[in-house]
Amino acid sequence: MQGKGRKSGERLRHFDVRLRADHPIFRVPAGKRAEVARWLLSPAELYLGLLNELKELKERVSRLEGLLAEQPSLPRQDMRQEKKPDPREFLSAFGGWEE
Repeated sequence: MQGKGRKSGERLRHFDVRLRADHPIFRVPAGKRAEVARWLLSPAELYLGLLNELKELKERVSRLEGLLAEQPSLPRQDMRQEKKPDPREFLSAFGGWEE
């Protein structure tokens, strides 16, 4: 029997879960519990995937931080005191400035 969202030939595994007697899943009719449980577990699968990606990103950021810490610090320039180029000084590099 092929379930919704299953790939043809996909191998399935079974596991037992013990829950307290008043767990909300027991309000679901007995024939539908497995389907509802699978539906509820789907977001958990996505969540675990996202946690793994987040872990990988944190590791990458840590490596980048380590690389940046090893680099000599660059002098900071105050952008407010930006010097405008002097056209005479600039043109002198190409043969002088004539007035």
